[in-house]
Amino acid sequence: MAIEIHTAEDLYNIRDNLSGDYIQMADIDLSGYSNFDPIGDFDNPFEGTYDGAEYSISNLTINKQDESYIGLFGDTREVEIKNINLENIYVTGEDYVGGIAGYVRNNVSIVGCVAKGTVSGEGGYAGGIAGYVMDSVDISDCTFEGTAEGDYYTGGIAGYINGNGNVNISNCIVNGSISGSYSGGGIAGQVYSADISACKATVILSGDNQVGGIAGYIYAGAIAECYSSGKATAFDYYGYSGGLVGYGYCDITNCYSGCDIEGAAYIGGLIGYDSGSSITNCYSVGKVSGADSDIGGLIGYASGNISSCYYDTETSGQSDTGKGEPKTTAEMKTQATYIDWDFQNIWGINRLVNDGYPFLKVFEDGGEEPEEPENPYILYFLDTPRVTIEPPSANVVTVISDSSEYTAREAGISDDEVIHRIVEIDEGNYDVCRTVAKQLLSRWGREQKSIEGKIRLCQGLDFLKKVHIYDAEAMVDEDMRIQKLVHDVIEQTTVVTAGDIILSDDELLARILDSI
Repeated sequence: MAIEIHTAEDLYNIRDNLSGDYIQMADIDLSGYSNFDPIGDFDNPFEGTYDGAEYSISNLTINKQDESYIGLFGDTREVEIKNINLENIYVTGEDYVGGIAGYVRNNVSIVGCVAKGTVSGEGGYAGGIAGYVMDSVDISDCTFEGTAEGDYYTGGIAGYINGNGNVNISNCIVNGSISGSYSGGGIAGQVYSADISACKATVILSGDNQVGGIAGYIYAGAIAECYSSGKATAFDYYGYSGGLVGYGYCDITNCYSGCDIEGAAYIGGLIGYDSGSSITNCYSVGKVSGADSDIGGLIGYASGNISSCYYDTETSGQSDTGKGEPKTTAEMKTQATYIDWDFQNIWGINRLVNDGYPFLKVFEDGGEEPEEPENPYILYFLDTPRVTIEPPSANVVTVISDSSEYTAREAGISDDEVIHRIVEIDEGNYDVCRTVAKQLLSRWGREQKSIEGKIRLCQGLDFLKKVHIYDAEAMVDEDMRIQKLVHDVIEQTTVVTAGDIILSDDELLARILDSI
């Protein structure tokens, strides 16, 4: 049975049993520790499990500039760490510095963790989530927001990855700034033989050389279905700066970058220096500004296989060929440009999404919020419409299957505010339970409102279009999306249903399970 962690003291005392299984039971404030000692070190690593249960751990301060293996956990080995939510952290050390863990090795899983704040390595190996990663490690569904800095090997998720083909980074998000003299990346600073997939980074990157929106340097492994935006600047003459990768030798498929790139030589919208990669179905649109040689709209220096890759010659300011095909902005926003791309399963294109450029379907938001006209229609009903309101019914949801369970919880609620609902499903692993719990909480945790009424015939309305609903008698004056339209040409009316689709609990659960 898991050991419960309720207080800052409980958390600190994990060091007395480094092989225990722990679950956090409340939000924890560490402001009482002016210089927190990491849990575990190289000689005595943490080897248990920790489930943060999506409670917060705030105000973690570690200031040990002359020490290594620094983070909430200093060194971890053969562990599972999940659902930790670090807020307002300041973590600094010499080498192997991470928000969640400084050193991660040998059969470790880090899932669903968030770190917000500053992580700094006075030497190197600094990452927002993990500093140094090696041998059979999975990091997934993690987010870093803030600043990561170090002298060398600095990344938003991991500073340095030594994968030996057994490290996977997936579904991770970084928003912030990354800086260091050598090998800085939005997701990872330097990578040897690891796979990075379905990750996105919106970052301001700066360093002397090997600077990339996803990876500063990568040798072997793969990057798939990732994108970056922001700016990457390399200061050395041979800067190796790219929107996705600074210096690379790997497989890169179905990726794009909107990073603006600055440097002297070996700089490109997607890759600065390609040392023999296989690059397929990728594009870039960022501005590329270089002062010397080997500058490209897509790739600065290329020696690998490039297939069906493109860059925007207008936004990049470049016109080179043979290293990706230059296209006009209009062509880049046209599906027919992209030969043999999978627009059924992987890519989408819509003038309202991602500024009209192709977007990756793995990201629900398509890279950017749709730029819709504000309230193109104001609806006035002929009669008082029917308004249905369902109040919030839960702020904690636990989903239990035959083999696993997961609890989703709204942040910031106290124990006496908890409205807990438990749902049982026939089968499903941890990921299924997690998905179902989060989707149920997203519905049950807020008020749902639906409105139905007649307006004058309006066949120009579209399903899911945003409209403004106004009816003084029904006390409705707000934006909603259309969910159903029924036109009656004889009566010259349209019945509009807008707002939320209100389902019974069984119907909602069935729809969620069908979508997984």
